[in-house]
Amino acid sequence: MEPDRKCPTPVYQPFLKELVIADLQDAERSGAFDRDVLLFAQDGYVMRVLAECRDRLAEAFTAANGDSEDPEERSSRKRSAVIAAVLELYARLKEEGDETTGVRGYAGAAAVFLNGAIVDYETYLRDVAQHLEQSVQVGHTPDVGWLAGHTYAVLARASRTIETVEAALGVEAGCRAETLISAGVRAIGSAGQDSVSAALGKQLWRTVEAIDRAPQTHVMNAEETLASTAVLDDVWDIAPAERQEFEP
Repeated sequence: MEPDRKCPTPVYQPFLKELVIADLQDAERSGAFDRDVLLFAQDGYVMRVLAECRDRLAEAFTAANGDSEDPEERSSRKRSAVIAAVLELYARLKEEGDETTGVRGYAGAAAVFLNGAIVDYETYLRDVAQHLEQSVQVGHTPDVGWLAGHTYAVLARASRTIETVEAALGVEAGCRAETLISAGVRAIGSAGQDSVSAALGKQLWRTVEAIDRAPQTHVMNAEETLASTAVLDDVWDIAPAERQEFEP
């Protein structure tokens, strides 16, 4: 039987792609907090309502599935139910004086998010290196182009995050973040790997460099391919316990 190969860990993605809480929108407009940090803070409320309002949301999702045959309409109604629950929870917590609803709470979320994001990106890079090695061991040809595209995106986000870490948490924290990412980069195509894995790693980095020279071309090609082949799951149909969790 073919052994399991290590697949790169997905980097953190917010469940809601835009800010729906008015206080968080105000915080973004103030320029004091990065949008990704605020989306992360908002996700804390999303995860909480998915756990605390499970039965209520399950009823709303079942009703949405039964009332419409249009996938987009069903997804929109489920999303609206989650947003309504999030806004209700936030209003209650704010009235109770919960510290997560103020600037101190956002600052705490920023520290958790930034440090966790760096570990997230480093883990992804190390997983890519391991995936290449294990692919060679089982005679599988990895999709280097696909891996390179995602690696390029991860490095771009990591670079921006390192700058934010240094600005928000200090130079020492920025240096630690840069050291972690550098270690992840060196793991791909390192001298410690077998010759084939190392060669695949070098091929991946050449592809990343090619993407860096003309990123828009590669992004457009990737989007065209995804549009014709991707099968998208409705994220609101996934039980919270089964979701990819972000653990700093």
